[in-house]
Amino acid sequence: MICFITAIAGKDDTKYQQYLRPSIPENAISIVVGGDGSIAEKYNKGILNYKKLPNRTDKDIICFVHDDVKIVDKYFEKKLDMFFNEYETHYEDVALAGVIGTLAIGEGCFWWEKMEYTKGTIVQYYKNSNRPPNQAKTAEMNTVSQVLSVDGLAMFVPVKHIDNIKFDASYGGYHFYDLDTCIDLANKNLRVFVLNIMVEHYSEGDSPVSPSFLKSRQHFIDKYKFEKFPIKVRQKK
Repeated sequence: MICFITAIAGKDDTKYQQYLRPSIPENAISIVVGGDGSIAEKYNKGILNYKKLPNRTDKDIICFVHDDVKIVDKYFEKKLDMFFNEYETHYEDVALAGVIGTLAIGEGCFWWEKMEYTKGTIVQYYKNSNRPPNQAKTAEMNTVSQVLSVDGLAMFVPVKHIDNIKFDASYGGYHFYDLDTCIDLANKNLRVFVLNIMVEHYSEGDSPVSPSFLKSRQHFIDKYKFEKFPIKVRQKK
């Protein structure tokens, strides 16, 4: 079973109904968490709701996906199942996967800071400008790659690792819960990957120089106390 967990602002599911909901596979379960609180808080509530489902299996895949994302890959389900279930002996220590991410983060702490580190692909739309859609991609977009972190717009977790996932709600808002989770998994000797799954993203989020982003960045740096940047992925030997 594939289970989607999505956070919405308050009771406003407009973007969810417009973008994500029509692209969710027919046989998938969808858990939508609204109300007050950060995206991390809502995702943690979503995990608790998933654990109450009566028809869970040991092959389930939990998909944390933003409400402004549209899945356009017709092989979405097959790719997730092949990676996490058919090839599980090779990827048994992969606790989380996404669609785009980075091999390293610099002092700015955002995945697109240095595109030579970027892995994966998305089609990005821009709500705050007249810029045309942009496909961010790498030369290895048709492969799976181990990364340090993925963008939280789409994150996939096999059920056997769901207990390793607890989003840090102390950040508040919509920033750094994804990067923090990936660093936490690395500290548990678990891996993070990007998969060759195409999605469209219909908002670009806040600027990395916005006050809310900078506040969360400082909290992240204070929490982990890195000795120097860049922080790079530890590849499995």
